[in-house]
Amino acid sequence: MPTNTAQGASAESAMGAMAGAFVVGTAELAIAEPPEGTRVPVSGALDDGGGSDLPPLREDSQWRDRAGFSPVLPRPVVMDLSRSRRYRAYAPLMKSQSVRVHLVRPPLDTAARQGRFGHARPCPGYGGLRGLDTGEWAGRTLDEVAAEAPEALHAWLTDPGYAPPGGESVDALIARVGAELAGLAPGTHRAEVEQAVVRAAVVHALELPAAAFWRLDVRPESVTTLTGRAGRWNLLVGRPQDELPGA
Repeated sequence: MPTNTAQGASAESAMGAMAGAFVVGTAELAIAEPPEGTRVPVSGALDDGGGSDLPPLREDSQWRDRAGFSPVLPRPVVMDLSRSRRYRAYAPLMKSQSVRVHLVRPPLDTAARQGRFGHARPCPGYGGLRGLDTGEWAGRTLDEVAAEAPEALHAWLTDPGYAPPGGESVDALIARVGAELAGLAPGTHRAEVEQAVVRAAVVHALELPAAAFWRLDVRPESVTTLTGRAGRWNLLVGRPQDELPGA
């Protein structure tokens, strides 16, 4: 017959293997103190890349069961409440209604093919998305303006705040287009606009410096899509490969 001491040792080994188990009957639950310096990693999606130092768990004799040993419980999970705080911060943004804008650039007309300045092409239903007002340069070619007023043309191409005589500056165009986008009702919108308006819309939506206006090229007969929610805009970039020419 095994002694009571052997029985107790066997029972302690069995209970130690049952992490988090409850003692059956009237025995009380106890927590074993982990080795000093133990680090417990934060679990799952809440892991921030490091562990968490926890103070050792106290063991009180009153929590020992009547057999004289303590079952081992797993350490508690440390939750990163900062994620919850970030969710609460973004909750109003996620609940607001979204706006989707398809900016369609039409095929090149004769004037555009000849490199002539436009006449502020109108955009029915979206007055703020009308074309760039080039003032006295409208209808003239780039070469004609360069020959007559090279310094003015250079200023217009390099200074977003410069406006052609009787026209508007790039800064003014970006502000006008941005105001129109901000006032759109929730839902999907489609507007046929010229290249300058698409450029201005992207600069405004992504909060780019105005100098980026001239670094954006928009293909004729293409669609640029912006999605917005609560004043924040995203640019839809790319399309399926099977839509590419020759795919």
